[in-house]
Amino acid sequence: MAAQSLPRTRTGSVRDDLRANASQVRRTLADPRQGALFRALIAAAACDDRTAEALRHFHDVRVAEWAAYVAGGVARGELRVGTDPASVVRALSVPLRHALLITGTAPGPAAAARAADAAVAAAKSRGVRHPGLTPGDAGEPEKPVSRRSRAHPHRVSPPAPAPPAPRPRTRRTTA
Repeated sequence: MAAQSLPRTRTGSVRDDLRANASQVRRTLADPRQGALFRALIAAAACDDRTAEALRHFHDVRVAEWAAYVAGGVARGELRVGTDPASVVRALSVPLRHALLITGTAPGPAAAARAADAAVAAAKSRGVRHPGLTPGDAGEPEKPVSRRSRAHPHRVSPPAPAPPAPRPRTRRTTA
């Protein structure tokens, strides 16, 4: 199945390459024959080890092909060093396949574009990184997180409350 898939589209921009990938995934899922085959493979893979392995192989081959374009985006400086190309591709394709399996209908062109844009945004915001890499790895400088919220880096957290003032010590007298 992977050998018969359409070749990648090379645009020179990681965003446009991933949009092309998302569009290709969407068209495949929307195809009456391919979409039905994909749903049947998922169902069969749930109870048959050989089918599950074949499906994993197909997915691994496709992810590896498209990961090369994400790696190119890293090399061109479009994405940060340390970005995990395979995870970016999965972040794009999983929501599209999930939509087909849950709703029974293939996602539309707008959903494909949103999936690609979300995968690129996640990669640019340090959300899709090689496991085990932290800031400072691979030449990326360590950045202190002072008062910026980790969940919302554009928001400044309120200052931490001051510790309570020490209470004055008094002498106890015994009678």
